[in-house]
Amino acid sequence: MNSTSDSRPTATIEALPHHLRRGGTSAVLDLLPDRFLVVRHWGEDLGDLGDAALTDLRTAQTMSTETNRTWTASDLPVLPLPHLGWSARPALLLHRQDGSVFSAHVDSVSHEVTMDEGPGGAADVVVSRGVDAVHGIDVVTEIRLEPTGLVRVRARVADVAEEGASPLEVDEVTLLLPVPSDAVELLDMTGHHGFERRLVRTPFAPGPDYVSPGRAAPDTTPPLGSSRVHPASAGVAVASTACTWPGPAIPASWRPARLRDTGS
Repeated sequence: MNSTSDSRPTATIEALPHHLRRGGTSAVLDLLPDRFLVVRHWGEDLGDLGDAALTDLRTAQTMSTETNRTWTASDLPVLPLPHLGWSARPALLLHRQDGSVFSAHVDSVSHEVTMDEGPGGAADVVVSRGVDAVHGIDVVTEIRLEPTGLVRVRARVADVAEEGASPLEVDEVTLLLPVPSDAVELLDMTGHHGFERRLVRTPFAPGPDYVSPGRAAPDTTPPLGSSRVHPASAGVAVASTACTWPGPAIPASWRPARLRDTGS
């Protein structure tokens, strides 16, 4: 359904994206005032990029929804929320026990870019803090580019409501990273009950794909990944994720019918 009059927020973009480079990996991040950070690129090192190249990268990675923003929106952050047009599986699923809160509306976000020195070298850290003042919810996302080139993403949710408010229950927090549009397959492995740890390759078809939920542990199956073929070298590049949360986790991917692909 098309909408000719839509009040959904549109990101105001002023500053250039931040280009972080460590260990052969590039991460290009947009820091917008009304949402958590937007990942334009994470993967192979893009080299030295000037202002014009960063602007072009942002333009190329921005979805065009024209007047239809009723089901998705451009500039989706690592933690997309319903008021931005995210209509797939909730990225932040929570509620208060008395039913007074069932959807967070974080519309004011501050960002901080720092460098963390460690024994293995320096890591780039971007922390985004968002507040839902109406419902008393504080949300923080953090992305780190380690010296080795590993990209780490995590989130925290805090109850900052006034005393006497009903307890807040957080059911799910799902962080998402974009996948290249030329990704053609999903790469997974079988479980431990039969044909253990055998590679399973399936087409990256439109729609969601969820791995059976389970508790993260050393003996669990490897993480979900997506692969794409490089025609020039006939090689294959694989982008893979691993969940280090000790509780139940659901690796997932989601590919819209025509717009930008997203994985988590």
